[in-house]
Amino acid sequence: MSIIDVVIVLLLLFGAVVGFKQGAFKKLVTFVGTFAIIVIAFKMKNDLSVLFYENLPFFEFWGDFRGVQVLNRADAAIYYTENENATNDINNAENGWNTEFNANAKKYLIV
Repeated sequence: MSIIDVVIVLLLLFGAVVGFKQGAFKKLVTFVGTFAIIVIAFKMKNDLSVLFYENLPFFEFWGDFRGVQVLNRADAAIYYTENENATNDINNAENGWNTEFNANAKKYLIV
């Protein structure tokens, strides 16, 4: 036996001892349930991602981005400005909206 086989056998024995001390049936049900949830999640991930993508188009953020809403679109653009009083009019030059990231940006706008 290799060292990996010995480690696996020791882990299985340790798990068996702990399981019998804490209740073999309870540990078995917990293990089977956890394994089943992992398998179900893996099988359903693609279908659920499509469902969420089609039916949950808006995301809301917290922290520095509180109040920002993002429409789940591939053609969305992020605008930055240093002007704290800027309006949402990206065509108004006084607002200073720019698509290049600026570390000093005070406001963010996603269009």
